[in-house]
Amino acid sequence: MALEKPPQEYLFEPMKLEDLSNCVDVIVKAMGDPNINKDFVKQSIRDPNVVTLIARSREKIVGVIYGFVPYKLYSNQAPKIVFMGVENQEEAMKGLYGMLIDEFINELKRRFPKVPCIDVSLASKDTNAVALYSNRGFSVEGYIRDGVGGPDIVLLRKRFTTSEIEKA
Repeated sequence: MALEKPPQEYLFEPMKLEDLSNCVDVIVKAMGDPNINKDFVKQSIRDPNVVTLIARSREKIVGVIYGFVPYKLYSNQAPKIVFMGVENQEEAMKGLYGMLIDEFINELKRRFPKVPCIDVSLASKDTNAVALYSNRGFSVEGYIRDGVGGPDIVLLRKRFTTSEIEKA
């Protein structure tokens, strides 16, 4: 008798139009600012140069990650993760942030097989996020002091190996 594999807790998939409002709700909740312009968020995650991926658990959207893919992918500008958020702390404790990063990278490489790298910019004081991305293979590429009148920013990049690009 073969052992049955437990069901996967999360289903990761590209956002569909019917998911838009629920995605915006997760993003606004994760940002912690109820005054955020929801129409702006909707436009941002529906932009043709944006890849938006969702995580579902029991038919409910519990996580969102999206990133910008430049029109000229192989120019000096790399794809960039713009935002990642989860519905609640319980999902975060289950490792959903890391899974979202991994699934986003897989989706990016599926859609753009020869993409050489991906970037993310984070507030330097968010050491947990910097550590999370570092554990996922991102390395520090730069630092911006007093980024746009706000906190210091750490620029991280994950480069894909030649063999990863050639597999695609």
